[in-house]
Amino acid sequence: DNSEESNVIMKPVAWDALTVIVNPNNSIDNITIDQIRGIYTGRIRDWSNLGRKTGGRIELYERKSKLSGVGSSIRSMLFDNPNMEFAIGVEFDESGPLEAGIEKNPNAIGMTGISSARKRNVKILKLEGKEPTFENIQSGEYLLYRPLYLVLSINESRREVMQVVNFTHSGQGRAILRRNG
Repeated sequence: DNSEESNVIMKPVAWDALTVIVNPNNSIDNITIDQIRGIYTGRIRDWSNLGRKTGGRIELYERKSKLSGVGSSIRSMLFDNPNMEFAIGVEFDESGPLEAGIEKNPNAIGMTGISSARKRNVKILKLEGKEPTFENIQSGEYLLYRPLYLVLSINESRREVMQVVNFTHSGQGRAILRRNG
């Protein structure tokens, strides 16, 4: 295989929770896997179906690319279908603008990684009653998490690259990763 992917090695370094985020003024605090599926398929379209006192049309904010880390993870974990088409929503090229949009829109909902969501003024919903804490991810009680990788070219100088990989697995490296969510 001559593709660029055939010349890389993926080394797992951390876990990242996929979180459902809403505007900070949204009254809901929890969501179920079935409700997430319903939103992404278009079966659930109104906030009243999620228990919000003030109804209104749910505005799904999603990543444009099926290959984005979040988009591919949602398709894999929730639908077991890498080509799943989501209900028509507002599409974003990157997670930053998606999160910024949810900060401002009381009817918006979307998914992003926990480390990114924590840096925003958004509400991170509990999933099936569980918060995306380190302990809940480690125990498997929080259901949506994915590995994060360092992607290495097999053509790079191995010694220096492996020093970086080894550092990420050291106590100091893990502490830095944890401090950064």
